[in-house]
Amino acid sequence: MNKSEQKEFLSKYSKNYSTYNNFAVELKGIFEKILTMNAVHVAHIEARAKTIESLQGKLDKKGKKYNSPSEITDLVGVRIVVYSLDDIDVTEKIIRREFSVDEVNSIDKGKELSVKEFGYLSKHFIISLNQEREHLTEYSKYVGLKAEVQVRTILQHAWAAIEHKLKYKSNIELPDEQKRELNSIAASLESNDKSFKRILDVYNEIYEQKLNNESK
Repeated sequence: MNKSEQKEFLSKYSKNYSTYNNFAVELKGIFEKILTMNAVHVAHIEARAKTIESLQGKLDKKGKKYNSPSEITDLVGVRIVVYSLDDIDVTEKIIRREFSVDEVNSIDKGKELSVKEFGYLSKHFIISLNQEREHLTEYSKYVGLKAEVQVRTILQHAWAAIEHKLKYKSNIELPDEQKRELNSIAASLESNDKSFKRILDVYNEIYEQKLNNESK
């Protein structure tokens, strides 16, 4: 988009900001309900519409790479932080069942890393309302809107916060020794996530056995 198109898009978004913000609130409520119903262990859910200032900053930095406003798919964002890797898998199935997913723009960040790399792990889904919800009166004003849904574990969330602080919030280049330390931390968190999953698997197996014994 050229500067004129960016200015027009920003003006239109400003006028319709309340709709985007309300969409974020609605999505948060939907996810809270359906994840609870499916017994997903959620640490917390955040939802927001991108602020006018944040969108302005994005357009200033990356506006030229977009051919049209429809290519900006994160005006509404939802972040779902769960406890285990299994919860991510269940959440993904729920997202695909309950919403329309834009596969082209959805990303599994872990697959972007090489086999020798450790770092930011999170699944990003670009979603919109499915046909069933589009036909409901209470959601009619959100038809055509998209949102980015990030799903990650608590440990992945911790790493993302650290990396964002060090990598994106400043222009400081760390020495190689500290970069290696960061890679070590990332590797440790990834390993701990897998260990936690194994512990939960054993716990759930013991719990099921206990229930079966008590029911006899």
